[in-house]
Amino acid sequence: MKGDKMKVVVLGSKGLIGKALCKKLISLNIPFDEFDILNNESQDLRKGGVFDKYYDYCFFLACDVGGIKYLEKKKNQIQMLKNNLRIYINVFEKLEKNKIPFLFASSQLQQQQSGYGSIKRLGEQYTKLLGGQIVRFWNVYGYEPIGEKSHVISDFIYQALTKNKIVCRSNGLEKRQFLYDRDCANGLIAIMNNTNLKLVDLTVNKWISIKEVISLITKQLNAKVVFGNKDYQEYKYINPSHNEINRIWVSHYSLEDGIKEMIGLYKEEIKNG
Repeated sequence: MKGDKMKVVVLGSKGLIGKALCKKLISLNIPFDEFDILNNESQDLRKGGVFDKYYDYCFFLACDVGGIKYLEKKKNQIQMLKNNLRIYINVFEKLEKNKIPFLFASSQLQQQQSGYGSIKRLGEQYTKLLGGQIVRFWNVYGYEPIGEKSHVISDFIYQALTKNKIVCRSNGLEKRQFLYDRDCANGLIAIMNNTNLKLVDLTVNKWISIKEVISLITKQLNAKVVFGNKDYQEYKYINPSHNEINRIWVSHYSLEDGIKEMIGLYKEEIKNG
């Protein structure tokens, strides 16, 4: 989907992936509109604050979600389900009515019997019925505000910089596949330009343990490490099966390079207060 006059919309433009994508769209001179509750309350997708005009393409990244420390709390999962159901009703209705080509942001966790997995499976089914594209993310990381919803690599780096100590909730043996937000943004552009791809696992296809991730951080920051007793090794190591994206996209950031860049960004944040 290419053309000088095309215009896209990014739903969830202030999120981790949304911000990286907006920067990429700017660099490519692709006109776009942002939609995010952090811009103003009129863009609250839960309350019907949805785009009211036609776009050539929609990146449906808006989702109430957080890292494992957020999702472990039952009350958060309940609120997450409520928020995302409201978002779905409003957004999918507009996409269907205006016949807008779109990409829905799903997750490899859609396979799990959890609140988050269930809501992503529902979004995938709705997307299939409307003929949209589905992208399953595998642990996208990057610079983000630190708080209840921040993710593991961000938390570890911030702890190392501010406390000279990394506290890991688990024993660190569980493995993940990590993708830097900039690489993720490049992948999303490639998918937009190849609408024949209907289901994509956007990942680097490389498993790495949390212990190894911490080692990469402590190679650059001298910090004490404390591991917990939780064991998340029950996580199913199912390899990506819908990775046709590898024909048109490659990752350019190693995990070590991504961590190095994030350390610089968090150092700047701390310096500026």
